[in-house]
Amino acid sequence: MIYFPQSPPHTPPAGGDQNEAPLLRAVIGIELSVCTLIMAARLYTRLSLVRNAGMDDWIMFATYVKIQQMSQSSERQNTDI
Repeated sequence: MIYFPQSPPHTPPAGGDQNEAPLLRAVIGIELSVCTLIMAARLYTRLSLVRNAGMDDWIMFATYVKIQQMSQSSERQNTDI
């Protein structure tokens, strides 16, 4: 028989358990905003200046759209993270 010692009871942090969801949403929003600007600049240069978008650009765009959808659906489903 394997003996597993019991862990001590959970003690909350000094400030108490705090909801970090607003901070997490702010960080995700900032990251998605930066991603949007970088991706828009890349697609603009590839489509208007070079006039050729490669497969990697379309895969990047499809991934970006999927990440946006997942981000929005998770905000609608979870009011508390």
